[in-house]
Amino acid sequence: MRPQLATSPDVYDRARRFAREQGMPVYISEGEVVVERPAKTTAMVWPNGSVTWGNASGSDRRRAAA
Repeated sequence: MRPQLATSPDVYDRARRFAREQGMPVYISEGEVVVERPAKTTAMVWPNGSVTWGNASGSDRRRAAA
């Protein structure tokens, strides 16, 4: 099993801002904020500021501090 690289907290902040501005969810993959859903995601960030970590099933969705 490959170890997952740590994602900088700055990436989550940028993703929250971008999702809020665009009014749509965005993804974090390999340390980058992307709009198109990639095959492997670190997290999905929603316009309301919540983050779904891991797979996109929504099983680990928490409200992130803004």
